[in-house]
Amino acid sequence: MHDASNHRIVCAAAGLALAFAAATASAGVVDGTHEPLVRVCFVGDAITKKPEDVAFVWQHLKTFENHGNIRFVMMENGGRCPPPRLSSDGRFDINDGDLRIGIPGTLDYDGKTPITGLRLGRGCADPGATPWWSNFPGNKDKPEFRACRLTTFVRKEMRLNKILHELGHAVGMYHEHERTDVPMSDPKVATCFRDVKYFGKSIAPGAPGITHVTPYDRDSVMHYEINHRIDPTNVPAASTCNLGNDNGNTGLSTLDQLSIRIMYPHDRRVAEARGPRIVAVGDLVTFRNEWGALGGLVAHTVKNPAWLVSHGNTRVVEQNSPDFAFRFTLPGSYAVRYRFNDARGRDYVSSFTLQVLAPERLRGHHGALTAARAALF
Repeated sequence: MHDASNHRIVCAAAGLALAFAAATASAGVVDGTHEPLVRVCFVGDAITKKPEDVAFVWQHLKTFENHGNIRFVMMENGGRCPPPRLSSDGRFDINDGDLRIGIPGTLDYDGKTPITGLRLGRGCADPGATPWWSNFPGNKDKPEFRACRLTTFVRKEMRLNKILHELGHAVGMYHEHERTDVPMSDPKVATCFRDVKYFGKSIAPGAPGITHVTPYDRDSVMHYEINHRIDPTNVPAASTCNLGNDNGNTGLSTLDQLSIRIMYPHDRRVAEARGPRIVAVGDLVTFRNEWGALGGLVAHTVKNPAWLVSHGNTRVVEQNSPDFAFRFTLPGSYAVRYRFNDARGRDYVSSFTLQVLAPERLRGHHGALTAARAALF
């Protein structure tokens, strides 16, 4: 369930009850992200009372490290969340840690208060929920959310895609099925759009504060499984709508992985592009933005692109698009510089040399490479 007042996602085990909001979003959408180093703690006595649950959650958090520049570290005191401090005006608890993970069947730091997933903390704006849920990085430093003991509520019994779904929210990813740019040319998508009131109707590309990073992805762990069996309340019995993957065991989809890569770039941000480095005079030379080549939505993620090609002190060509295309008519060594900003204004840049050879020289170059390869076998 999406709560408009606190911008949090609650994901029920079954029977989805959705409260619509203007500020909803989808997987591969940036609503603030963590810094590359994320400090994690477990609330109350979870470390000692539920060590298997802790290990389960930690293992799946680390999965995200394989796909972007994000690292999770346990906080001091063995990963146990410290007791809160009180704000100077006495209105809010102040809880340390970027991710404060609660696990059912545990007690808070006082040894008395059960961790149920419901609201906990003086001034906390998040009502919580008892199944499982997670808040977004964009909320973590707001006093009314820093006041909450929990940012995430999960457990060991969750299936692979379900735990990745909730942890996906925790790193900034949203529900895939809520985006309005679903492909209506797909009959299955069109059926769900017609029959299910919450499918494909919540957020359009370009809405303030969000960015669609990748196309609609029915295989995303951020996509609810939507059919009558799972959600008889919202999916009519006669409907053939059957989409989604959050109850599966497939893991992060290819586009989920790309979303994390774009959301959490390396500290040395390189403007990656695909294309040749040695070409013949007269060839149409093309370079393609790497995110776009992998399936990303460069119209949303690549801002202010600029290509500059020089020969010595002479500027040969400048282009302002994510990709580059140009036909070189003179041989020589050309310096290529590519730069752009991402949706959050971060700067990416790369430089390389392009060799443009006369056709006969290029054939000779290829022949030498072929001979060299043959000598290896």
